[in-house]
Amino acid sequence: MAPRNLRHAADRLARASGLSAHEDRRLIRAAYAGILGRDPGDAEVAHWQAQLAEGMTWERFITLMRTAPEFAGGQLKAIAALDGAVEVSLLGGAPVGGMRVRFRAAASDSVVLPSLLDNNGWWEHHVTRALMAIVRPGDVVVDGGANAGYMTVVGGALAGPTGAVIGFEPAADPRAWCEANLALNGIDHGSVLPLGLWDEPATLQIRVVDGATTAAHLVTDPSLPLGDNEVAVDDVPCTSLDALADEGRLDADRLRLVKLVVQGSEPRALRGMRDIAARNPPYVICHVNQRCLAQLGHTCADIATEFDSLGYRMTVLPKERQQQWFAHLPGAAEFPELGLRTVDDLPALVANLPAADDPIEILAIPA
Repeated sequence: MAPRNLRHAADRLARASGLSAHEDRRLIRAAYAGILGRDPGDAEVAHWQAQLAEGMTWERFITLMRTAPEFAGGQLKAIAALDGAVEVSLLGGAPVGGMRVRFRAAASDSVVLPSLLDNNGWWEHHVTRALMAIVRPGDVVVDGGANAGYMTVVGGALAGPTGAVIGFEPAADPRAWCEANLALNGIDHGSVLPLGLWDEPATLQIRVVDGATTAAHLVTDPSLPLGDNEVAVDDVPCTSLDALADEGRLDADRLRLVKLVVQGSEPRALRGMRDIAARNPPYVICHVNQRCLAQLGHTCADIATEFDSLGYRMTVLPKERQQQWFAHLPGAAEFPELGLRTVDDLPALVANLPAADDPIEILAIPA
């Protein structure tokens, strides 16, 4: 391959991973995943970092990757990989529910894929660890806002073939990736529905960012101006968890966990599970993002009101960098490995966050 084309390949790989060419560690991992189809070991990453620090060019690095004995497909396969999907072992290749799980994402994914490459197959550590602590074989898991299916796959692996995982993803592109990732891992007891989560069956508009696998959100006022790179999709069907259970499409008696990251629709989705919560309340992981809530005329107080009406106790599920923020709150007895803190006043907690634009997760516990 000519040097000029090699430079283009390196630049293309950097762009495809959402990175600059100076972020050596991430770019090395992206090259291994995109060209060799596997994750590099720590020693391999350290070796190439040292080589690059000593002056090796990215062109030379790409040449060595392309001509590695384990890469049997030639340069056309390498370039095709840069334009297509990158496959990563999740959770460092450790078994999840007795199986090793993988995740496939578009090479252009700048949200989930860089985190997976940089964190040994982990994304949203705190939520992933909560799933691992809560979900048991035979349980039913709901993944509201499935995106490309990372949590759907992890939940399905933990629930096992005697359980079930149901993802909700109204946007077509991420839903296709989610379906592909369930199939990739042989999770036949999993499905992803082309529905938004709401408080009742309805037809609404969603806004999606063209080519993205995250950030799709419902809107109740179609006249609102589109955001940057947003596209409006009309007549998207929505439903509630209560309605799905009434239709026999959700086994509410075995429902163990509901994860809600639905871009501001969380209060509506919670309102739509009142019957379920009255009979057999599941644990709920609920995303709290003030900006997204405001887009639908909600505040975090609406989330607190819904949880109170459903009979839940709220705890905050902290990211590692947020643990010191909540150290003043009383610890919760449940799942001590998660570092949960009891929340009595969610609006006050959110109002005093050191970083107002940093979302938090609430793990709601049945009273």
